[in-house]
Order: sequence, then C-alpha cells, then structure tokens
Amino acid sequence: MQVFEITIPVKSPDRPILIDFSGDVHLGSKSCDVEMFEKAVTKTIKDKAYYVGMGDAVDSIVPADSRYDRADVSETKFIYNDVEWDLGSLDGQHAYYEMIMERIAKTGRLLGLHYGNHGSKVYVATTNNLMKGIAARTKCRFMGYFAHWKIHFSYKGKRINTITLVTWHGHGGSASPAGVINVHERLRKSFDADLYVCGHYHQLITFSRVRLGTDGKRSIGKFCWHGVSGSFLRTYRPGTDNYGCREAYDPLSVGFLRATIIPSKGITNLGVIDMDQEIGGV
Repeated sequence: MQVFEITIPVKSPDRPILIDFSGDVHLGSKSCDVEMFEKAVTKTIKDKAYYVGMGDAVDSIVPADSRYDRADVSETKFIYNDVEWDLGSLDGQHAYYEMIMERIAKTGRLLGLHYGNHGSKVYVATTNNLMKGIAARTKCRFMGYFAHWKIHFSYKGKRINTITLVTWHGHGGSASPAGVINVHERLRKSFDADLYVCGHYHQLITFSRVRLGTDGKRSIGKFCWHGVSGSFLRTYRPGTDNYGCREAYDPLSVGFLRATIIPSKGITNLGVIDMDQEIGGV
C-alpha cells in the first residue's frame, strides 16, 4: 500500500478542480479502442483536469501466459523518440502509454499511476515493474496497486481543505454491478476516505453514501463518493475474439470517471465520462 500526501495550490477557493480517473486501457490488444483513449486524454488536457492512471494501461499478456491469443494481439507500429515500436510487444505497449502520459505530464497535472493485475504478473515473473519506470520518467507519483492518500488544497500559501482518497486497481473476477457495489461497501468499512475509486471491473459506475455527524446542535451529513473507472477495452469488436467474447461478458461503453471538487468545500460530484455518449463509438 502506498500512503502519501499531495498539495495542489489553487487560484480561487471556490473555482472547481477536476480530477480524472482512467484505467484498463489494455494497450496491445486489438480490442483496445486506442483512438477513443487518445480522445479521452485530449479531453483531460483541454478541460485542465488532473489525471490518475488506475492500472492495466497495457495488456501485458505475453506468449508464456495462458491468456495469450495471437489473434488478439495488435499489429500497429508507431514512432516514439525516433524509434519504431510494435504495439503488440510488451516494450511497445509501455512506450505508447509513456508517450501519451508525457502529454499530460507537460501540463503539470499528472498526479500518479497505478499498476494492475496484468502488469503484476509480469512484475512477479521478472521483478520489473514497468509502470513504476514510467511514473519515474514522467515525474509523477507511483501509486502502486493500492493507495490511501490525501490531497491538500492551498490558497495563497495557506491550507484551506483536505480530501482523503482510496484508489485501488481492483481484484477478482468480472463482477456484476451489485458485486462491485459490495466491494465498495467493504472498502468503506475498512478505510476512512471521502472518495473511493477502483479499476479492474471495466464498468462505469458511480454512487454515494452519506454518514451523519453532529456538532452538538444539528446533524451534519458527510458524503462518501464511490466509483469504478471504466475501460477502453471493447468487449465486442468485429474481427476480434478476446476473452470477453469467449465468456460472453456484457458489452460496455468506454470512458472514465471525473471528480469535481470545490477546494473550500470538498467533492461535489463524481461523474461518468462515457466516451461513446461524448463522441460516439461502436
């Protein structure tokens, strides 16, 4: 578990701050909608949002892995730093993601990157955590697999508010929406936070819960926000037969989550950015 604090200076205590949580891109699979992922990153940059990578950015399924299917491996070639890369290879997948993350890093709004269960298999087999290297080179926080952290907001050099977050890639089989909510109920019982976000389940889900406190004279409601950060891996695409097809998983939209925060007040919304609704997709 990673435990840390980040301070974000703001120009106004009442001007909204946006934080995007985006993961499960699965670069390297033919089922990955690379074009829509790039459009999503462009939206993050255009809207001046901060960014947290939620893990499984790359597919990381190598030939020795029982999940490997040559028919689902990308054949795309691209140039990065004057070198040709193959998106179907492990180094090419990470190079592509690093190339895209550099765009956000240049804005100063890349908060951090998680790794996920796909990258974890490579890490265990080779002792090489490739996402940690990308975080180091883009000069952002490496968030590990699970992070319990705080964001402090400062105005004119003085701290005005703090929010606490739990961000976790996620674990286990493909859960139903009800199953995912149960996972979040367990997280809320075990970890104190204002915002809980996980990846892994490839769904776009948000909900909130409220706890009542008191100042001795009145009841005060405190909201806890929960979300699953979506994916850019299409369950069904013409010409592909990925594991989602084989298991007949539900077709899902691609996209990510966006938290809206008023620095002086806290989180006011955790919303879904469904890229199929935003731009149109298949």
